[in-house]
Amino acid sequence: MPKRKKPFRSGKHGNDTTELLDCGHPPDAGMPANVDGRVVQGWQFVLTEDGRKICHACADNVILDCGHKPSPHHHFTTGYGRDQGGRKHCYSCCADLDRKYMEAHDRMLLYLSLGEARTSSARNGGSTYRRASFYAKVQNWPGSLAFPCYVRVGKHNLAGVRYDAWFADHRGREWHGVCVGGGTQILHCRKITSR
Repeated sequence: MPKRKKPFRSGKHGNDTTELLDCGHPPDAGMPANVDGRVVQGWQFVLTEDGRKICHACADNVILDCGHKPSPHHHFTTGYGRDQGGRKHCYSCCADLDRKYMEAHDRMLLYLSLGEARTSSARNGGSTYRRASFYAKVQNWPGSLAFPCYVRVGKHNLAGVRYDAWFADHRGREWHGVCVGGGTQILHCRKITSR
């Protein structure tokens, strides 16, 4: 059984007792979070993979597998991403890994972030219909790799809506991505091959 830490005394008269975390510090105040319209107290510590409880300051000073500290982040994110082997990388290194993957495989799962909508009219046979399009961006999970894109909205027989995105990558190669359904941002992307 692990050795119990000395309690941290706080409050006006030292009556509050809070157990010290495994890093030796008291729990953080916690960031307020909005849950279902009401403000609640957020996480007061970080739980490590080996089950230790450490404060946010100690968690932000850990050296990741990429050799860097976690990237600046919000209280509800970690400041790092993981590769397929489970190794931790800062957001900048995640972007480098994603660029290398795009070059090697010509396929990528990215995320679609829509911007301001534009509408245009088009004719199909004898009828006129309106088509929506967006100028948006395509990005990786932490947003450290992003490309501006053009998005056209169409119909899908099962999901109702389909988003087609066209963008150029970091080397200027053209890509096309498809996002099916309104409840997701996942964009299945492929490099466009010249014919």
